[in-house]
Amino acid sequence: VYVLPELNGKDKDRYLCNNRPRGLRRWLRAQPPRSEHHWVALLDPDMLVLRPLEPSLPFHMAGGSVVGEQAASWLLSEVPPRVALAHHFTFVPHLWKKVNLSLAGLCGEEDTTGQGSATSSSSAAAARQLPACRERLRGLFEDPNLVANEFSVGVPHVIRAVDLERMADSWEVFTDRVRVQYRGWTAEMFSWILAARYSGLRFAYLAEAVSDPSAKELAWEPIDAGLGGGP
Repeated sequence: VYVLPELNGKDKDRYLCNNRPRGLRRWLRAQPPRSEHHWVALLDPDMLVLRPLEPSLPFHMAGGSVVGEQAASWLLSEVPPRVALAHHFTFVPHLWKKVNLSLAGLCGEEDTTGQGSATSSSSAAAARQLPACRERLRGLFEDPNLVANEFSVGVPHVIRAVDLERMADSWEVFTDRVRVQYRGWTAEMFSWILAARYSGLRFAYLAEAVSDPSAKELAWEPIDAGLGGGP
């Protein structure tokens, strides 16, 4: 158990979702990834995972990066480099377009706070924190299918610790910068997607979790077929 203080922030900076990127950053600094085979699962308590999180059992996939349209099963040892596994949320691409985040604002190129010159130094600092930000994120804004095909995700996430470490700094920056532009409950999903793209990661979609028991979740299919977490 790694115990952290409350990291949600205070006053205007207070945001419950700050705890996750700030806390994981501290944990990774204190306990760096052991190897490329060190995996981390990020879970929310209101979801069902219909299998043990056991590396010796294959994970059922349902699209996303690399997998494409064909369902597949992967052992963690078979997951390609720079690919993480995550639950597929089909509403993400539509909401991404609707929210219409400012790329310039995310990269610290413009003032999105309405405070004018008072924020110029902080914007410059953000830009220095995120070198080549526009070039790395551009595809999310210019390719109409990229979010749907590779980034339509939310928790649970199963990700290599080394990849989570790659994301850590930008995830914290994007958590703040998305929050400036958008305060909906999915803001934390967008900051995760942005950090992953910035860090060169993609997602394959898990068919192993249930986020809404009343929805037709793909995770039920292997259970109904009697496969459970097996091959």
